Amino acid sequence: MHRYDKVTTAALVAVMCLISMPALAQGYKVGDAVMCDGSQIGKFERAKVIAIQPRPGWPDPFYKVKPDSGGSEYLCLQKFMKPAAAAAVPAPAPVAAPPPAPKPPAAVAAPASPPAPAPKPAAAPAAAGGAPPDGSYSCHKMSPGAPLMQVGHVDVRGGKPVFREGLPDGWKLRQIRYQGPNERGQPLIVVEYTSKAGFHDKLDCVPEVR
Repeated sequence: MHRYDKVTTAALVAVMCLISMPALAQGYKVGDAVMCDGSQIGKFERAKVIAIQPRPGWPDPFYKVKPDSGGSEYLCLQKFMKPAAAAAVPAPAPVAAPPPAPKPPAAVAAPASPPAPAPKPAAAPAAAGGAPPDGSYSCHKMSPGAPLMQVGHVDVRGGKPVFREGLPDGWKLRQIRYQGPNERGQPLIVVEYTSKAGFHDKLDCVPEVR
């Protein structure tokens, strides 16, 4: 080989080294995520640069990497490395909407009270002078100059009187009628009769107290 050819070849080698050095100088830094083919058979695995070790006499250093898979640390050359794609950041889990507030229980209407029975109409008081109300009565006779004298008892049923002890001998019943309430509010029954002597007289009868 001529001297000229030797010089040319050396110059070309130097130029190629100079061209390749900037690319090698770019390198990686500690903490970078890389894909490393440590066995140099084209099988890359994801790893992380944990240290950089210079190689005296060589432009590119050793990169000490730690595989993401948890394997042992090892040295890797830059020419067998490439940047790792950024790991996909998992999307935050959607925040579940709070459950709707429970609806308040529907108000339960109290059962309606049964309507109060309509009051029964009060019995119309017997008209004065009419038929006496049914009942048991105690009869008295007012004699002039004598105290009130009880004569007997009369039971009125359906407007008809029945004397329990019967009428005194010789008396004849003329009529029985309702006089109206007395001063104490009691119904007053008047029994008119004719005595044995032929006198017309009457008895006052009020409800019997038992």
